[in-house]
Amino acid sequence: MAKVLTVFCIAVVIFLFQENSVMASDCPVNEQYHRCGPRCGPSCARPEPQKCSDECILPGCRCKTGFFRNSAGMCVADCSTEPCGEGMQRHSCGVMEGCEPVCLRRSRRVLRCENKCVKNACQCEPGYIREYVGGMCIPMEECNVRRKKPSENPTGTSFKGIAW
Repeated sequence: MAKVLTVFCIAVVIFLFQENSVMASDCPVNEQYHRCGPRCGPSCARPEPQKCSDECILPGCRCKTGFFRNSAGMCVADCSTEPCGEGMQRHSCGVMEGCEPVCLRRSRRVLRCENKCVKNACQCEPGYIREYVGGMCIPMEECNVRRKKPSENPTGTSFKGIAW
């Protein structure tokens, strides 16, 4: 019985070793295989994603430390040539995600915005502001239009009768 158990244990170890080496060799350049990884990782669009849990999701290839997934799906060390979205520009030293002004911020939760340089961060161009939902940059005028909704309260009082 001891020999059977020993052979079984050796077989399991060999199987696991082969599984890891096969998975690792299947990963593209600048990526490595992880049995357990978060839902999202650093990308050129989001170098330091704020809304990403460390919860173990699926095994797979992830960008190595210091690399970011670009729009073509490759892990690169330099995102400076990666295009940003409409109304955005890339800054060699930007602010953390969630620390830019946001249109119609409904949350009173204060983010801890450290004075930290985020390399090659995409941020809104002057005259643009982040949308609350979706995170795209929209013209400031669009945000101002969204703030004014006279049809919601034509009397100029709040629901408790307090003038505003």
